[in-house]
Amino acid sequence: MGLKDYLKTNYQRAFLVLFLITLTQATTTFYTYLTSPELNAISQRKFALFIELIAVQFVFGQICNSSFNRKLQ
Repeated sequence: MGLKDYLKTNYQRAFLVLFLITLTQATTTFYTYLTSPELNAISQRKFALFIELIAVQFVFGQICNSSFNRKLQ
């Protein structure tokens, strides 16, 4: 089954898969870019900011992980 056939037979599933792949890539990129502000917050002794960034990073990590762990039916 080629890509065109897959899109024709399972349009909703193909759209959902492409959406989840795009969402995963975006969250992974954002998740990676949070490391630099975290290190800056530690070096500037801003512990509250560091904890907030860790919480945001955790939420984005959960979104990224859950998009891979869902079964498409």
